[in-house]
Order: sequence, then C-alpha cells, then structure tokens
Amino acid sequence: MRSGYDLFLNARIIFFVRVIDGTGHSLSSEPRTTATKGRKSSSELVRVKLIECGDYKQEFARLWNLSSALKEAREKKEALEGKLHSLNQVEAESLSRLNVLEEIRKRVGARKKMMESLSDLLQGAADKASADDSSKERRS
Repeated sequence: MRSGYDLFLNARIIFFVRVIDGTGHSLSSEPRTTATKGRKSSSELVRVKLIECGDYKQEFARLWNLSSALKEAREKKEALEGKLHSLNQVEAESLSRLNVLEEIRKRVGARKKMMESLSDLLQGAADKASADDSSKERRS
C-alpha cells in the first residue's frame, strides 16, 4: 500500500506561472491561458502549465535562473544608464567649451583684422608723411 507521500510525489499538480514584463504582457510561452477570477482582460491572463511533481524542482530552478538573469540584466542596465548619463554630461560640457573657444577665435580674428587695417592705415600715413618730408627737403 502506498503512503500519502508516495501518492503526492506521483500526483500531477497544476503549476501557475505568471511572468510579466514591464508593459504588463506575459512572457510565458505556454499554450493554454485562463482568465483569473472570471475576468477576461488580456492583462489579467495567467499561463497554466501542468507539470509532474518530479519536474517541479527543474521548473523551479529554471524560473529561479530566469529571475536571476533578469535581475542581473536590470542591474547592468542601471549601471549603463549611469555611465551614459555621466558621458552625456561630459559631452555637454565639452561642447559648451568648444562653443566658448569658437567665440573667442571669432573675436580674436576680428581684432586681428582690425589691427591689420590700422597697421595698413598707419603704414600709409607714415609713407605719406615721409613722402611729404622728402618733397619738402627737395624744395628747400
């Protein structure tokens, strides 16, 4: 005669799997679905999978591994988001500095042109003055 424990081990149990991603869609791929508590909303669907009691440990281990992988992926995502945010800040500061340097270059270029034109004017005035002086010396 079998004990209750042996019957329990050989019995079939219903294992409810409800894996939801961030959008509320089920990630489970089992074919049968039933609505919970009589509701027919697609976001309220529960995937039902009939498994042998002996397979429970394997199924539990699989779900545990999936959960661990999801947790690791979320942690990596958060770390990458932090790095991306800091890189974006550095890039923004760099662009700001480049814009300031470009403005300084434009001002320096404008001053250089102004100095060149003043130099040309002074050179022309000096040439004219020396020409006037040499013509005065010739007359005298």
